Amino acid sequence: MKYTATLDDRRFEIDIEETGRHLSVHMNGKTLNVDFIKLAEEIDYSLLLDNVSYQLIIEEQSGIYHVHIHGHEYPVLVRSEREQQLKGVIPEKVSSSGAEVVKAPMPGMVVEVEVHAGDAVTKGSGLVIVEAMKMENELKSPVDGVVKEVRVQKGDTVEKESVLVIIE
Repeated sequence: MKYTATLDDRRFEIDIEETGRHLSVHMNGKTLNVDFIKLAEEIDYSLLLDNVSYQLIIEEQSGIYHVHIHGHEYPVLVRSEREQQLKGVIPEKVSSSGAEVVKAPMPGMVVEVEVHAGDAVTKGSGLVIVEAMKMENELKSPVDGVVKEVRVQKGDTVEKESVLVIIE
């Protein structure tokens, strides 16, 4: 499985091959040998990384994994390859006014438009459903705001990166 992890301003491309609890991890071109197991509590983990043992506490909040190790906390944003494709649609600043553009993550067909210009939206609320590769993908608002413009309607065919909705 492929992931992208972001810690501060550093980005890591990660490919994980799982065999039981042993993981073969390829990170930015380097191969790591990893054993990773969940301990008694839901957030408590044991990590053996290249023969060095670590005890971790990992908590997820709003899509950010807070990794606690040796008294330090590291907030890490982790996205799967599919999530990364979908996240490519948002956000893009289009003006100094702070407008956000929601784009199509891949070619597809609009099966539902859930908002209209002037609607108030909250972060995470549904905007448009696009069918691509026989799967429906609900694109959600990246911010709280008001829909400035809806550029698609039900039945439209869209290309990758097509602008669907603009939110202010």
